[in-house]
Amino acid sequence: MRLTDFRQFTFFKVMSFNSLAVFVKMLAGLVSIKVISVWLGPSALALLGNFKNVKNAVKSFATLGVQSGVVTYTAATKNNSKQRAIVLSTAFYMILFSSLFLGIFSILFSKSIGWYLFKTNDYQICILAFGLLLPLYAFQVFSIAVINGLQKFKALVLLSIIASVFALLLTVVFIVYYKTLGALMALAVVESLIVFVYLIYFVKNRLLLPELKWSLVSKSYAKKLTSYSLMTFTTALIIPFSMLFLRNNLINHYGLVQAGLWEAVNRISDYYLLILISGIGMYYLPKLSKIDNDRAFRKEIVGYFKTFMPLCLLMFLVIYGCRSLIVDIALSTSFASVKNLLIYQLIGDFFKIASYAFAQQFLAKRLTIPYIVTEVLFFAVYLLFAQLFIVEYGVQGVLYGYCLAYVAYFLMMLFCFRKALNISF
Repeated sequence: MRLTDFRQFTFFKVMSFNSLAVFVKMLAGLVSIKVISVWLGPSALALLGNFKNVKNAVKSFATLGVQSGVVTYTAATKNNSKQRAIVLSTAFYMILFSSLFLGIFSILFSKSIGWYLFKTNDYQICILAFGLLLPLYAFQVFSIAVINGLQKFKALVLLSIIASVFALLLTVVFIVYYKTLGALMALAVVESLIVFVYLIYFVKNRLLLPELKWSLVSKSYAKKLTSYSLMTFTTALIIPFSMLFLRNNLINHYGLVQAGLWEAVNRISDYYLLILISGIGMYYLPKLSKIDNDRAFRKEIVGYFKTFMPLCLLMFLVIYGCRSLIVDIALSTSFASVKNLLIYQLIGDFFKIASYAFAQQFLAKRLTIPYIVTEVLFFAVYLLFAQLFIVEYGVQGVLYGYCLAYVAYFLMMLFCFRKALNISF
């Protein structure tokens, strides 16, 4: 077997391991959004979208964005247990103190945060619960990064499946019994509670926990991991508040229902992108972290576009062809107009996936400045075009902006890596 064939085989082997977990997670997500659409409707989905955006920003700061660094350095020190213990101890205590601080902050300002998100104090308890359990969520993210870095893909897949099923059951119970409050509470606490699935794995296999010692914390590795934090913080600030800004514009111009339709499109996109992004991240980040020359990187990228992108195109065409069936199954009749909106999301997502392998290289090689610049430019283009189109076209206008922004982002990636790819501009 040739090296390139083996590389492609390894990639698809990892993808096949991951596909079952992704399928279960996607199925769980579709079931939960179906329950939300039937029991609560578009307006509640818009409120969930606001909470989700702010929650994701806080989560990123709580974990300091070091999970990509943990994956990279765990993979690099896989065969050096002493060095790995230093890396993991440093990352763990950084995350612990950060999540505790932000958890306390969320609790202290829960009333103000709740009013900002929901324009009512009825859901303050959700913010309180989120802050209280935030350190558990941080440890869960840390655990997944460690298992990924150790390249224990089968274990990661099995744990992901168990976690998805557990999360679905809790979410459905919350929604059925407590309606909108239950949906928001599930969003606040479920991701934190599934940490026990990973904790049981580590205890059973005597992994990770014995390595986490305060005495091993390293200033050198803390500095290296902080470079990943800067990249993640950029995204953590820009994405949620850009989404909040656009969603609030939709609410102001067209009401909660239209904002809920846009959130439904985003949710469907999130679920099918799970199939692609999770597998790419699982395979490419550890792989790219070991590549040290342009030639090897170029081979990886060429293989990516030869073998993976055609499958992505086929998948997107199938989704578009089956959009009516997907919306009917996943949502309720009040979301019927989503069928006509998916095409614009699919085009944008295709260019997003085309750009994703390049973005992974930024993370693998700690190319902080290029990463931040391209992220800022992407969202500047997105907000500019979305704002231009939103008044006249509503939800469709936001999706126009999304398409154009990701086409521009893909061109930026080609420009940034033109030397490695031997491309002349």
